[in-house]
Amino acid sequence: MSEFVQQCLEELIPVFELLQSVGLFSTKEVKEFVRRCRSYEYRLQKNHKDPRDFLLYAEYLYDALKMVRMRRKKLNYKFKYSEIDGVFKSKIASTYRRITVLFKGKKELWRKRLNFLKDEKMRVRCSKAFFQAIQIMGNDIELREEAALWEFNDNKSIDNARLHLQLALRSFPEAVSLWICFLKVEIMNVQRLKERRSVLVREAEAQQDVEKSSPSKEGEEGKNNASGDISSDSDPIMNYKLAEILIDQAMEATEITDKNELLIGLWRCAFQYRDVAKNIEEKLYNCLWSDGKECEETLTVDPHEALIIYQLAIDWTIANAPDKVDAIFKRAMLLGTREVMSAIKAIRLKYCKIAYPDHPEVFRKEFSKLYSSPPNDKDFYETYIRLEMEMPKPRKDLILKAYENYVAEHGCCYYQCWVDYARYLMLTKPNDVSSLYQRAVACIPKEQYDSFTQSWTLMLQRS
Repeated sequence: MSEFVQQCLEELIPVFELLQSVGLFSTKEVKEFVRRCRSYEYRLQKNHKDPRDFLLYAEYLYDALKMVRMRRKKLNYKFKYSEIDGVFKSKIASTYRRITVLFKGKKELWRKRLNFLKDEKMRVRCSKAFFQAIQIMGNDIELREEAALWEFNDNKSIDNARLHLQLALRSFPEAVSLWICFLKVEIMNVQRLKERRSVLVREAEAQQDVEKSSPSKEGEEGKNNASGDISSDSDPIMNYKLAEILIDQAMEATEITDKNELLIGLWRCAFQYRDVAKNIEEKLYNCLWSDGKECEETLTVDPHEALIIYQLAIDWTIANAPDKVDAIFKRAMLLGTREVMSAIKAIRLKYCKIAYPDHPEVFRKEFSKLYSSPPNDKDFYETYIRLEMEMPKPRKDLILKAYENYVAEHGCCYYQCWVDYARYLMLTKPNDVSSLYQRAVACIPKEQYDSFTQSWTLMLQRS
């Protein structure tokens, strides 16, 4: 065991000597540093491996590296980076690699290793670590997306980014987030290529200005041709052909059951980069509206089945375009059938209470506004009464008024509204129950009288 420990310490001997010779650490600090490193190395050589020992050693070395950087800044010492900082980083990375090899299934250990490599910009090691982590945790879709985005943004490798996403889609073709991530990478790649091309064009134009006075016409023509080649748009990648192929493959994937979610996600991704991907954004936008036209046709052909479509439209608008919610409700209540309009009114009341929890007057004004536009279904009254009762400070006068309107509109054909009204009066104005009974008997149809009497009796017994 001591031989392995000594061998590991010998790798750090040049660092120990440099720290002391350049004055970053004192002699006492170097001795303490060597002692602590030897202690940690012995702990790593135990037969029973403990991941905490590796983590403590890596964190201790990282703290030492941070101290070295602080001393550098304080002493304004800007030399020997590879001999000191580079060795520290290599040792820490090696320690994290050993722990992930010994304990492959622990995701948090891989996360510490990847975070360290990304923070220290150790790109070659980090790229390998991502591939190794995916081999162990291949079911982690978020890890695959993170690897692809890191390869493109930090490692500047579009090939590795595509490789990660292609392998991921081969295993998980139903993952919508992977398709969206792939489209994002392709759009950002075109954006990067266009920025590079613009730099080259400016350099070519500057070179032409310098050589403008040159008598050599051939050289000038050569520069013009070069500039023309740089600015040409014949490259399929620059014209988003790969992105279009990707979108077509995504929409044709049979494993994806909810194509609407996929289409909306792709459009949002393209919308973020609409300055450079306007054609892609417009194509996806038109695809979204093609489904909307089908819904319009459905509403025209069978208006009685429109409630489900309106509910979906309201839910989507609340989540994605809150400023257009009122317009959707207005259209549904104007164009829908009687049944649809009544159901939408109840949904509108629920929305107002949830959207304005601290302003109950908005909910109450909306009820008065909707009530003034009959017809009003039973569910409309029952929804308002229930929501008003759930208020922190319910207004009894408004509830009584709602019940009066309820029985006035539906009391002649629906006896249960009288029973519900009486049940509430038993709690608030029990002396008015007898007069309500006389009104109910005079209004309800004869064929419902027996059922009404039975329900009324049960209500009195339970009150």
